[in-house]
Formats: sequence, C-alpha cells, structure tokens
Amino acid sequence: MVLIRAIYFVLVGWWISLIWIMIAYILGLTIIGLPFSLMMYNILPQIITLKPKSKENIEEYKSKYGGWKYSTNKIEFTFVIRAVYYILIGWWLGGFLLFLGYILCITIIGLPVGLLILNRIPAILTLKRNY
Repeated sequence: MVLIRAIYFVLVGWWISLIWIMIAYILGLTIIGLPFSLMMYNILPQIITLKPKSKENIEEYKSKYGGWKYSTNKIEFTFVIRAVYYILIGWWLGGFLLFLGYILCITIIGLPVGLLILNRIPAILTLKRNY
C-alpha cells in the first residue's frame, strides 16, 4: 500500500493537489463557498497521499496506545470574532501557509511537516476548533 501511495504521489498527487488548493482557496474567498472550501481543505492530505481518513484508523490508534483520553480547556471563539479574524488575517495567512505546506509536500523530505500544516488549514483560516 505504501508503494502505491508513493507512486500516486509522484505521478498524480503533487499536481492535482495544487489544482485542489487553488479551487478551495478561491471558494474560500466568497461567503457562499467558504463551507465547501473548508470541506476541501479537510480532505487535502488524502488528495495528496491517498491516506484514508477513517474511523478504523482512530479505533486502531486507541487500542494500540491504550485508549487514553485527555481533557482540554480550549475556548471556542464566537462567530463574530471568527468572521473578523477571517476578513483581517485568516484569508492571507491561510494562503501563505497553503503555499508553504504545498512546497514542503513536494520536497518529499518536508512531506510530514507539509501535511501537518495542511491538516491545520481549516483552523488557521477560521479559528474553528476541532476536538
């Protein structure tokens, strides 16, 4: 499976993800397209590397590492604060980090860091917390 994913990345993943990023970013600049943009960003790591994001992976992780849980005291920002953040900061910071994450993914050596950045794009754009 790793070999198939590596071949996919070299032949298809790097260029199709660039098209995916550009479409998602353009959608994210409009109010109507923002939810679709965030959905596209959420599956971007799967588009780049074909890594499945499934409930089985989460359950396997829990059983492998003891199923520990932690509590967070994170505060969810209100819609107004998140909207102002997106208008003033989120759209350009997200664009910069999309570009940086994409460049890191292309370098192969930077792939883990690039995927880490791309996994955080919805939170960077809108301050939405994922629990």
